[in-house]
Amino acid sequence: MSAYLSGNVTNLLPQVVVIGDQSSGKSSVLESISGVALPRGSNLVTRCPLQMALRQGKERAWISYGEGDNEVKKELSLGEIPAAIEEATDELAGTNKGIVNSLIRLRVQRPNAPDLTLVDLPGIVRVPVGEQPDNIETQIKDLITEHAEGSAKIILAVLPATHDLATQEAVRIAQDLDPEGKRTIDVVTKVDIQPASVRQKLDGSDTNAPKLQLGCVGVMNRSEADLKNGLTAEQMQNKEASFFASHAELHSLPATCKGLPALVQQLVYLQLQRIKKFLPEFKQQIMTRKREALEDIAANEGVVGNEAEAHSRMTQCLTSLYRHFKANTKARYDFRDSVDTQEEMRLSPRLEELTEAHIEQAWEAFGGKVWLYGQDSLDHLATIMKECSGFTLPDITVSDAVGDTFREKIWCNLEGPAHVYLGEAQDYVAKVFSALIDAEFAEYPPLAEHFEAQVADMLNDARAECTAEISRIVKRQSVTLTRNPSYAEGVSCLDNIVLQVEEGSLDQADSARAAFFKLAHDDDADSELDGAWKQLCADIEDSDTWLIKEKVYKSQFQLAAYTRIAMQLVWDEFPKMVRVQLVEEMADKILPMMTMFKGREADLVSLMSNPQKAAQRDMAKAQLASYQKALKDLSRIWTILSSSGLKQSSARV
Repeated sequence: MSAYLSGNVTNLLPQVVVIGDQSSGKSSVLESISGVALPRGSNLVTRCPLQMALRQGKERAWISYGEGDNEVKKELSLGEIPAAIEEATDELAGTNKGIVNSLIRLRVQRPNAPDLTLVDLPGIVRVPVGEQPDNIETQIKDLITEHAEGSAKIILAVLPATHDLATQEAVRIAQDLDPEGKRTIDVVTKVDIQPASVRQKLDGSDTNAPKLQLGCVGVMNRSEADLKNGLTAEQMQNKEASFFASHAELHSLPATCKGLPALVQQLVYLQLQRIKKFLPEFKQQIMTRKREALEDIAANEGVVGNEAEAHSRMTQCLTSLYRHFKANTKARYDFRDSVDTQEEMRLSPRLEELTEAHIEQAWEAFGGKVWLYGQDSLDHLATIMKECSGFTLPDITVSDAVGDTFREKIWCNLEGPAHVYLGEAQDYVAKVFSALIDAEFAEYPPLAEHFEAQVADMLNDARAECTAEISRIVKRQSVTLTRNPSYAEGVSCLDNIVLQVEEGSLDQADSARAAFFKLAHDDDADSELDGAWKQLCADIEDSDTWLIKEKVYKSQFQLAAYTRIAMQLVWDEFPKMVRVQLVEEMADKILPMMTMFKGREADLVSLMSNPQKAAQRDMAKAQLASYQKALKDLSRIWTILSSSGLKQSSARV
């Protein structure tokens, strides 16, 4: 199972981790347990973690190493194993005797093989050799710590009987990882050349040795002479049994403390026990990782792999963009949506606010109501009327003064503010489009940029049309027509004010004042127009002055009435123009963009491809397959364990 699982999820995967000082006999112990030969040498031979899965079956072997597309898998005969391990080691760690934490996975099937998973780690060295780094000892200890951490792991510490056990580095590392000695087994090698105190080490009576709940087992390894003479594993077991049976001190040791068969039986039972103990938690971790993999796949479901998928996904995104933009224009918001939750992105009310702000700015462009009803406009009109005096009829003088002043002061200032308004409206609509496109095409930034550029071009075209339309709308206002009822109302307002002020009643004066401010569309009694109102009243009450100024005031009221009508007309048209050409018609251009890549499907795939997300999706799919396979294997293992009952008659645990 560990062959197709990786990461922290394997921390709960029970296995036997083999550690030992260099030349402790570690490889010989593994050879004896597995029944296959391993690489040998005088220096550091094991330079990568080697995971050896032993299973019963027809004699065959497989080796694999590397990850993903770089993974190497080979089927081997048992005799090819040493060379294959050396080849994998050189490929992963190089040939300079350095070490790397890259796992080599070896699966061995033999008819009588024990069901065990062992991890062989580099032998502990203290002095670098050749090109080995100065911190080689630290690297090896870190490697051991990483692989042996976790209560599911069994630490198999290989110790030569020829050395003091208490001083072995493997013992100290095992104590650091397993302070209570609950998951460590010491294997004492070379017992046939042991010092006198070996019995105390094996039976646990040595007061200087660490106390281990799983005990200690003595074994004999094949010597160089045995290997040279071709001593088989079966012959070695017979030799070992004969040695323990005939040894004066060791023959009386408990059976669980001596010989390779006792060690194997102990390891098989302990691994089986841990599998059953940690299986529920391990399964829960796998289930959690499976859910995470499904979430990753769902998060990357938009990753495209071909032209058909690209076109389908683009169509989905553009359709969603169209619906979202149309809903936005109608002030229908989805408040679960990240764009709609931003008030500045709500198109309809923001455009209305923009319009109101620019209407105010358009009035200010020629001085606004203060100029229109104030002394400056009176002086300007009086000057024109004076210059025309004697050349035109009296009423024509007023008409010419109003018309000339309107064109000179008002009309010429209508177009500029409209273009500023149009520019800001375009920028705002582009901003809304950009936010919506970024949201809809979040998985495809290059395609989002492409559509944003297309929208920008279409908005520029629409703006050009609107610019021409503004000029036409404003040009029409240069022709003065007075058939509008509001114009007559504004003109007659002055006569009513004069009558009411001259009669002098307070009620009538208040009524006249209200009429004046209504004409100016100003409800603020404390505004700057209050001065203009007071001046008008003073001039009306002064009969001599009024005879001179009446025509000027009349022309001012005519100018004000006509200006209000003209401003109303153009600022009714400008927002409608923006609404139709920058909003409604732009919405209608969204779906036709689907045909933009017709005949250029490869370009579309290129814009939508995201190698990083594709890699994440593919990795998640591979992980999902591994987790599903693991869950299937776990169910099978649980069935086997439930039927086995985990019975052990002779192994000491």
